[in-house]
Amino acid sequence: MTTQFVWTCPQCARSVPNRLEACRCGCARPDGVAGLPQETPRGLASVAAPAQIHTTSAPPRETSGSRTIFIAVAAGVATALTCVGVFSTVRAGMNPPSAPASAPPASAVPVAAKAGLPSAPPLGDPPPAAGDPAGTAESPALLSTEEIVTRSMPAVVTVITRDSFGSGFFVASDTVVTNAHVISGSAVVTLRRAGGYSRTARVESVSHENDLAVLKLDIADLDQVVLPLAGQDDATIGSEVVAIGSPLGLANTVTRGIVSGMRSLNSVNLVQTDAAINPGNSGGPLLDRRGRVLGVNTLKLGRGAEGMAFAVSIQYVPRMLGSVYTPKSERDEHREKGMREYTENLRELAQRADAVDANWKKFRASCDVEEGPFIERQWFSLWNGRRASMRDSASCRAWHDYFKESAVSTRDALQRHETKARSMGLVAEHTRSVRRRMNMTFPGWEP
Repeated sequence: MTTQFVWTCPQCARSVPNRLEACRCGCARPDGVAGLPQETPRGLASVAAPAQIHTTSAPPRETSGSRTIFIAVAAGVATALTCVGVFSTVRAGMNPPSAPASAPPASAVPVAAKAGLPSAPPLGDPPPAAGDPAGTAESPALLSTEEIVTRSMPAVVTVITRDSFGSGFFVASDTVVTNAHVISGSAVVTLRRAGGYSRTARVESVSHENDLAVLKLDIADLDQVVLPLAGQDDATIGSEVVAIGSPLGLANTVTRGIVSGMRSLNSVNLVQTDAAINPGNSGGPLLDRRGRVLGVNTLKLGRGAEGMAFAVSIQYVPRMLGSVYTPKSERDEHREKGMREYTENLRELAQRADAVDANWKKFRASCDVEEGPFIERQWFSLWNGRRASMRDSASCRAWHDYFKESAVSTRDALQRHETKARSMGLVAEHTRSVRRRMNMTFPGWEP
């Protein structure tokens, strides 16, 4: 134990070491005051000055070196405490305090430990679309080869007759363009493409001098992708082109090249290209970097050396279509863009609804839920406050609230998408077909 003599300050009653002549309060040590022994705490032994027992009546005075050491130690401690405080403040600002470890209320997050159900966030409105990928095909921006093929392929079909086959492409939802030599005098042909698509089309008109033919479908598909037509002067020598067709019966074959020249054969304007055009490519589109059709690929008018292929200029196609084909107006383009946006929004909403469906099946089995209305997504019926008949427990009630919130948010999202679609020129028949295809209909929600 380390001890030292102290004296008691008569003014503040503070214990003052004998080596000091005055208290910190400023009171000087009275003459004749005897010091009393006092124990120094162990924790302060490393900070305090080495203790000594003075037996003389006049203890040594504090030197300037001791005062300097004391001030330095005090300053260091103060700086350390300040840094700790600042660091704690900054850290608290960067990392907000965590939620309490206690379980949240059942109404906020369903806890279905007894029911064996996984937790799931409430279904919300799909996030705003990051952009309109399909819409850029109509913009003046150049597209990559991959983008051209991805957007144009659904519009290209294989044209099959009794004696031959070739290619064709949609210019309207019920109209296909191909070569005259592909149809070979047939009155009716079959249109096929990947995915099991098969349609019957009749030959509407034929131009043997231009080697072009127009095919007509009796039943139009409103969602059919169509290819825009380029202008007569849009083909420039040296520009890149892409040809799509079914050479040798191999559907969805893509070749790439450049416009090698502009030719005329038997008074027919042709686009010469080094893109490979083989039997079966005939009737397919020759596309520019904006996804527009520059010409209709043909071998009939341009058989020759390797690396030299030809396409009939697109300038003849509008003449054959006549009143059937009219260039898209700004209003039509706005409507088509609206259909793409509406379809994409419904697709995202349907994917989220599928996740809720999976939870609903487990909820029904675990909470003994009785069979509800005969609809695809039974939890839709909870949007108006209806209560499902089920086992009464905290976890089941919490999950019931989750499905109710999901139904309400889904209905609200559908109404917002419907309102926007109407503002872009879509009619109820078009939006209803999209909702039915994606199982997003409910009797009480139909506009």
